[in-house]
Amino acid sequence: MNDAIYDKLTSWIANLPIENIDVNRMNMLTEIGKNLREHLAVKKQFNLHFLCTHNSRRSQMAQALGQLMASFFDLPISCFSGGTEVTAFHPNAIQCLRAIGFQIYEKENIGNQSTFQVNFSDQENGAIMWSKLIDDPRNPKEDFIAMFTCDQAAEACPIVFGSLQNIKLNYQDPKIYDSLKNAHKAYVKCAIKIASELKIVFASVLN
Repeated sequence: MNDAIYDKLTSWIANLPIENIDVNRMNMLTEIGKNLREHLAVKKQFNLHFLCTHNSRRSQMAQALGQLMASFFDLPISCFSGGTEVTAFHPNAIQCLRAIGFQIYEKENIGNQSTFQVNFSDQENGAIMWSKLIDDPRNPKEDFIAMFTCDQAAEACPIVFGSLQNIKLNYQDPKIYDSLKNAHKAYVKCAIKIASELKIVFASVLN
């Protein structure tokens, strides 16, 4: 475990409800971890690319949570995200990540949208995040696994050039709660589900 991670996030990871994951899903997640272990045995460093239609909510949270888990398990894995359309890193997703313990700061603009520094530790470089296309120059071009967080992106982009494997994780879009009072609760629930499953994936790399 990485002691440099913010205490609030370390505690949050420890209390993730992984026991709620059903057997079939658990088997799929552990298989992803085994595949990552094999790639790391050859490459020594590897990339995960989380994909969604708008790269605004689920894929952004997955990128941040994936990088957190890589650090937590001390694995040389870098996480990225992209979409089939460019929108913006949604404020509700940012608020959710802040609430569970990330420190997030607004930075300069790229085009007509803001970028955000997303940190989980004062001793490690976090990620600069914003909505971008799958093939954005700052995303990996080869030797990565594409992780789809929504059905629409998988259907719109069935071939991801450079990807060694495409995996459909698919999470319910918290966007449907944006205009409701319980929106924040829905986003946190989504983050917990994503993080719980990524915890299984990354733990399986080591087992």
